[in-house]
Amino acid sequence: NTLHGGCTATIVDVVTTLALATVSKRLGVSLQINTTYMAPIGVGETVEITAKVEKVGSTIAHVSAELRNQGSRVMAAQG
Repeated sequence: NTLHGGCTATIVDVVTTLALATVSKRLGVSLQINTTYMAPIGVGETVEITAKVEKVGSTIAHVSAELRNQGSRVMAAQG
């Protein structure tokens, strides 16, 4: 069993919003979410998630995230 791709995309959305909250008091809604899946995430597997704020403009912020399988360090998804 693997984590559903929609759940992975939701995780990307949530962690990128949290990353933005660390540098800006202005939060909004996601304009676009692109998630690329490179490897499956097994149910119960530990995943390391890294989010990075790329740029904060006056109305739009660019934020990215990576999900890696903790044991193998293989990138599972990015968005």
